[in-house]
Amino acid sequence: MWRCVLEGIGYDYMEITDRYRKAGIDLTQLTITEGGSRDELWNQIKADMLDTKIVTLKVAGGAVPTNCIVAAYAAGDIPDLKQALQRQLEIKATYVPDENHTATYRRAYDKRENLLKALNGTL
Repeated sequence: MWRCVLEGIGYDYMEITDRYRKAGIDLTQLTITEGGSRDELWNQIKADMLDTKIVTLKVAGGAVPTNCIVAAYAAGDIPDLKQALQRQLEIKATYVPDENHTATYRRAYDKRENLLKALNGTL
C-alpha cells in the first residue's frame, strides 16, 4: 500500500519534470534533501519514474543547516563561506534509474494521461 502512495506522488512528479524538460531544463541529476531523502525505496522510485539519477547528501537538512552556516558567516564565526557550504554537498547515496522500471512507469503514465484527456473531452 505504501508503495502505491509513493508511486501516486511520483506520477505528479513525472508531470512536473516533463514540463521542465520541455522548457529545456536539464534534469539528468536531482539532489534530494530533507525527509524525502531518507528512504531508499522512495529514492529509487523517484529515479525510475523520473528517469534521472537521484543523489542524497550526508547532511540532509537542506535549508536549515545552510541558513545556519550563512548566519555563522555573517557573525564572523566562519571565515570561508564557500568552503563551509561545499562540505554540505558530500554525497551519501546515488540511485540510478532501472530502464525496465522506467519504461513500465512511462507506459502507465501515458495511459493515465490519455484517460484524463478522454474524460475531459480533449482527446
